[in-house]
Amino acid sequence: MVVSPLYLPLHPSRKTDTRPCSWPRNDSSAYGQLCWSNSSLVQYLATAAANFLRADPTASILSISQNDNNNYCRSPEEMAIIEAEGSPMGPLLRAINTIAATLAPEFPLVAVDTLAYQHTQQPPRITKPAANVVIRLCDSSSNMGVPMSHPSNAAFVAKIKDWGKLTKRLHLWN
Repeated sequence: MVVSPLYLPLHPSRKTDTRPCSWPRNDSSAYGQLCWSNSSLVQYLATAAANFLRADPTASILSISQNDNNNYCRSPEEMAIIEAEGSPMGPLLRAINTIAATLAPEFPLVAVDTLAYQHTQQPPRITKPAANVVIRLCDSSSNMGVPMSHPSNAAFVAKIKDWGKLTKRLHLWN
């Protein structure tokens, strides 16, 4: 299996960036996170992912995920989805499902992987991962000094079980 992360030059401070706005305005708490409900961002990522896969035909998993911080976009559109889904994973998973659906006809053997990490560990109430989407649940909170069956790990074990009810393509990152 070849895992190909899609690292795109996405940074909101670039003055020369001509892509449609995908970052929240007037929300410094979400600095550096994408607004996954932004349809132009999702289309941009789907196009970039397809180009990436055409350039690397050996790829079997493509990773598209949130940035590595606890912030998330708080635009009105994003917050409406978060409210409906009960988790900031809602907008991200909806975007990943859309990207995966766009890629599937041309790349039927490629899975799109996304992190369930920090603020997105909690599964959404409504949206389920598409068949070609892999959820990579990141263990950033369990007590590594004791077995997973220890009471201090109950919250993370519950997340494993909750995700397991939604998908058969659950990978753990420890």
